[in-house]
Amino acid sequence: MKRIDFYYQNYNQSRNQIRYHGSLFFQEFMMEKENLDYDDSEMINILLFGYSELVIKALCGFRDLLIGQQVNNDTNMLNRYRKGFYNTVLEENASQKIRLFICEGQPKTQIGRMENLLYHDGFQYANSLLERNFKNVILIPDAVVGNIIQNNHIHFIMVGANGFTNEFFKHSSGHSSVVNLAREYRSRNKSAFPKVVLVTSVDKWSACAPLEEEQKDGMNDSIQIEGYTFWRGLQSTKIREHIWFIRDEEISKKLQDQDFMLYNPREDIIPIEFLDHIILDTGFHKIFSANKDELDRNKLNFNSKKKLKGLFS
Repeated sequence: MKRIDFYYQNYNQSRNQIRYHGSLFFQEFMMEKENLDYDDSEMINILLFGYSELVIKALCGFRDLLIGQQVNNDTNMLNRYRKGFYNTVLEENASQKIRLFICEGQPKTQIGRMENLLYHDGFQYANSLLERNFKNVILIPDAVVGNIIQNNHIHFIMVGANGFTNEFFKHSSGHSSVVNLAREYRSRNKSAFPKVVLVTSVDKWSACAPLEEEQKDGMNDSIQIEGYTFWRGLQSTKIREHIWFIRDEEISKKLQDQDFMLYNPREDIIPIEFLDHIILDTGFHKIFSANKDELDRNKLNFNSKKKLKGLFS
């Protein structure tokens, strides 16, 4: 399968490198049909959780690859589209081969006092993808992820990270549920899919402090926010201090007058071995293997100075 190398002329920046390595990652799977378990007439189904510009970059790299598949060795077509493929029939055809399920990202939703929607992760994700001319974009409630995985042959689950180490990565709450559901489905059905793919950049390494949790003395340590009592949890994990549901004055007053609390942890911590692959601006790396020795070797390779330019020294 041919890549369009001139499409990647200015890949000095980290995000563009992720687009390039994203195309290489998907090329490896597309070349191994038995590994991907699909035919050319079928869409590639990808589930997304937690808005990530870097994941979008990797998806653009995947679409570049599909455009290259259309162009193949047609020199006339290459010359015709040498100035770019944006907003062309080639881009549209390639986009039609990718189906994107976007989780709403409910823990990050913010509702204002007049029930105005201040932030919605899923809407932002969908809008960013549509602006980049992706098609087949489907917004789903977080709670139906299990149903989507079970009934729609999801090939890849793609997530970003606030930070990572060679032992874990962390991102907004809800990521752990999605990753664990994928692993449970694969184990129960003896399936290789969906593959869980982390897309991040090496500069996220410095942004990821070690996980520190301290047991709290009180079971009901709390804080008052906009008239509601927010529980702070048993560990020192930070919470989201905002209202994420539609406000109804009558219901709100009834809840506020009762011994009732809200809880919305900010981040999940996920072991690195729960990932199948990591796409970085320095390349892509296989992590998961059912064989423990191979898993250990993959983690060691990922941890090497050569792979990540000395980040783990």
